[in-house]
Amino acid sequence: AMCVAVAVAASCDSAGIGSCASSVASCYGKNPTNHCVCYADEVSCLEGLGCGPNILSGVVKACEGTGCSVSACGGPITNNCNSTAMGKCASDVSVCLQAGTSLCDCEADLVACYASLGCGSQVLAGVTKACESAGCSASQCAP
Repeated sequence: AMCVAVAVAASCDSAGIGSCASSVASCYGKNPTNHCVCYADEVSCLEGLGCGPNILSGVVKACEGTGCSVSACGGPITNNCNSTAMGKCASDVSVCLQAGTSLCDCEADLVACYASLGCGSQVLAGVTKACESAGCSASQCAP
């Protein structure tokens, strides 16, 4: 039997992560012999909350540690959202500004750059907020 994780929370915060974890705990009870499927459920539950790859790959690593294969754990997770890649996005923006392009266009490029790395909704929300607080419109800042 497949256990289906039902996410009540809609964001990747401690409550949302907790709800995914508790659905996994009940999954364990139902699948004592195949716990790998529970981790895979947790990964898809967290993806549904918009959690970024750092959180997802942590779950996959923990799952692998219990003897499951990467694919059984719901992986592999593509994690391009690292400090090097994020730094490249930021330097692209300073090049953009030096070229005399409007601040909002450059900020919008930054949001798009982070989105293309698959950074997850929390990171994107932060960059989008920074873009809006620079005086740009929400539509300009949307990923």
